[in-house]
Amino acid sequence: MVQIKRSFWFVLVISASLLIGCGQQASEQPTTPIANAGEDQVVFLNLQCQLDGSRSAGNLAVYSWKPVSYPSSTPPALVSSNAKKAYFTPTALGTFEFELDLSNSLGASSAEVMIQVIPFEVPSIEAGFYGVCAHLQDHDDVNSLLQPMTEAGIQFVRYDFDWKDIEPLDDQFVFSKYDQVVAQLKTKGLKTLGILDYGNKWSDPTTGKTDEINRFADFAYNTVKHFKNDIKLWQIWNEPNSELFWISPEAANYTKLLKSAYAAVKQADPTAAVILGGLVGNGKDEIYISNIRFAKLNYLSDIYNNGGKDYFDVADIHPYTFSIDITSTASLETAIADTKAIMVNSGDGGKPLWITELGPLFFPPVPLPYLSERGYTDEEVAAWLNLIYTNLKGKCEKLFWYEMRDYPGATTIYNPNWEGLLKADYSIKAGFTVYKNLFK
Repeated sequence: MVQIKRSFWFVLVISASLLIGCGQQASEQPTTPIANAGEDQVVFLNLQCQLDGSRSAGNLAVYSWKPVSYPSSTPPALVSSNAKKAYFTPTALGTFEFELDLSNSLGASSAEVMIQVIPFEVPSIEAGFYGVCAHLQDHDDVNSLLQPMTEAGIQFVRYDFDWKDIEPLDDQFVFSKYDQVVAQLKTKGLKTLGILDYGNKWSDPTTGKTDEINRFADFAYNTVKHFKNDIKLWQIWNEPNSELFWISPEAANYTKLLKSAYAAVKQADPTAAVILGGLVGNGKDEIYISNIRFAKLNYLSDIYNNGGKDYFDVADIHPYTFSIDITSTASLETAIADTKAIMVNSGDGGKPLWITELGPLFFPPVPLPYLSERGYTDEEVAAWLNLIYTNLKGKCEKLFWYEMRDYPGATTIYNPNWEGLLKADYSIKAGFTVYKNLFK
């Protein structure tokens, strides 16, 4: 009986402690507010501008943004004016001044930021035709690729800047892995084309919701700002017209993302160039492979119809499915012509067109369902590489081979391991030698 009473009182005490503990967690205490409205900035006319108060302090503080002075006759409209990050689109040249007010039970604090609005300037893009794709963010040994890249004469390297790695939690940015990769490439004079793309578990901008898109734009802004001294080429997403990378590939939603991300990139670095997200095919035809839609019908036209014309500096396609003959580039040249026709008809014919992925996906070493009825030798693929770089030069401004190194894995359309200039063990293939000889 005594033992039972002791157990009862023990449970009672523990329960009371838990209740008290829960109460303490729920009653979060305020801290003194200290407003920080961010750095003064120079931005372009008619592009959304983010006001950033995330460096402010003050737990449980109320945020309030307001315009103090502005060059127009009416104050600019603010979106999310009661949040850490607010947005406005400047419609007049000149200087805008905004105030951020913070307040809680311990007091109030305010800070101001100046935003200078200038006319839009078309970015200068470094010349060079020869690029390669390499998933360096996931590569165990980047140094093993540097020497082959420089030896082959590669000028530009395209790889992902994964949102999931850089911003694992909202407003917590981690750049260390990418700092190392960028620095390694810089030592060899290799230029980066960074893909701002997917993988984040706590936000999905493909829904078209404004707050989700602004979260992605914030990731783009912080990433471009961090690397502005080293990287001048940024791509917004990868293959958004494919169900592999956008669950419901609607051009309207991608164009919303493109507009916000474009403005964010330009705010972070006005000299950076923004590349369209690499459309599978020619941006026109609908493409199905194995019951999966790889390209949505009339996607590029739909981007233009949704007002996307002024929100990319370079158009871009991945015309894999037009690689139907390993001895000819005729179908590829037709795909390029189709894309350029859409651009011209949309009043955008003066814009550059790149191919940021093209490789022997449909020329596997052995017959595979949905890909090829026969296998192709390394020598055949190497001859085709020479053909595309010779015949497509002058028809597109940059051409990126996909990819630098074979990846170990199953030989399927979703996980190919035969597309590299190097084998998985870093030994060279016939294509590497041909690529290197393009410069002789």
